[in-house]
Amino acid sequence: MPHEGLALGFVGRLVPQKGLDILLQALALQRGMKWRLTIVGDGPERERLERLASELRLAARVRWTAGCREQVANLWPDLDVLVQPSLALRDWREANGHILIEAMANEVAFWERTVA
Repeated sequence: MPHEGLALGFVGRLVPQKGLDILLQALALQRGMKWRLTIVGDGPERERLERLASELRLAARVRWTAGCREQVANLWPDLDVLVQPSLALRDWREANGHILIEAMANEVAFWERTVA
């Protein structure tokens, strides 16, 4: 489906290790560009991340949805890029590789970045 700007998506549990706060801060620096972000998932960080999006004046460009299988399946046609801005921590590594395979199978580019 055609859309205006870059359609970004994130799929996963909303926990600090996933680096969504860093993604939101980076997107705030790109306010002048046309983009939108869809976040599919839930977790203990959701309220804090929603507040951060509001504080950064991004709330209108970020869509939050629950993390069910149907939501993920419906996401692919509307996305240009799947992002996974994970943090590299001594006691944790990103283990969400299956979602990258799904993105590739649905011809969606992905950007996986581990931040140290």
